[in-house]
Order: sequence, then structure tokens, then C-alpha cells
Amino acid sequence: MEALEAILAAEGFDQWGVCGFAGLPLLPVRSRNRLPEGAQSVIVILIGYYIGEYPNRNLSRYALVDDYHKVFGEKLGRAVENLWNLFKTHRFIQFVDASPIPEVLAAHRAGLGDIGQNGQLLNPVYGSRCFIGEIVTDLPLPVFEGAAPRLCRGCGACRAACPTGALSEAGFQRERCRSWITQK
Repeated sequence: MEALEAILAAEGFDQWGVCGFAGLPLLPVRSRNRLPEGAQSVIVILIGYYIGEYPNRNLSRYALVDDYHKVFGEKLGRAVENLWNLFKTHRFIQFVDASPIPEVLAAHRAGLGDIGQNGQLLNPVYGSRCFIGEIVTDLPLPVFEGAAPRLCRGCGACRAACPTGALSEAGFQRERCRSWITQK
């Protein structure tokens, strides 16, 4: 585990954990065929993004920073290469976004945070302003055992802060969500 920690720290990853692969409900996406045969562990990694204040903009804040697919993907790629150099008989497959892994659930199971009423991960360091990436491996790693930090108090602050009303007592309306609109 120390070697894994050193490899991830070298890429600047300070928020990460491990959950078991078994029992994760996989998403029906094409990237499922990239999963390593005999997958055992999911290394879940978070990176936060600078959001600052951007008044009067109708754009999701994460879209204002460099493309996280590229930035995060390059960092994960280097980590995967270093893991493979250390554990040559095992496979390590990285995912950023287009993943068959339900990222928020995996991050929660890896002890990285709570799942808020908005369906997003709430991390003690980044709040909900983080990107989630994974490295899926056939290497059995020690998994997080314990309760993830309870951060959602059910207070409704996320509903009150939602600028478009996409999140309400009635549920989530993705067609009103800035993030969903930005992605489309």
C-alpha cells in the first residue's frame, strides 16, 4: 500500500481510496469491454477544481477550467505506467468520465465522502467540486473498511443553491441542470 501511495502522491493525488470491484453495479457503456479480466479492486481518485466566483455566467463552473479528461487522464496514465512497472503481472486500466464504474458510489465505498441529496459526492476537502477517476485492476488491494464521512445533513442547502431549480423537493430535473446542459 505504501508503494501505491507513493505513486499516487507523485502525481499530486491526495484524495484517493480503494473499493472492491465485486458488487459494483456496472453501467451499460461500451467501455465495459476495457475492464481487466478478474478485476479485484478499484482505486478511486479525486481531483478538485478551482471554481472562484463567476457571477452572471450560465455555464457550469467545471467547464471554465482546462479539460479534465486530458489533465486527469495524463496523470492517471503516468500512475498506471508506474503501477505496471511495479506489479508487472497485473493489469491496470484507467477511466476518466466514460467509465462503466458508478463513480460516486465507488468513491463513497472507498471512503472518500458522502452522497448528497444532489447525487454528487461530498468530499471533506473538495466538497462537491471534484472530478472522479478510477484505476481498475486485477491486483487485490486492501479496501476501505468503515463508514465514509457523513457530510450530507439533509438540510436542503444544495436545493436552495441550485441556480436553475433543477434540484428540488420533487427530485432532479436534468434538462434544467447547467452541468447536464453544458455536457450536451
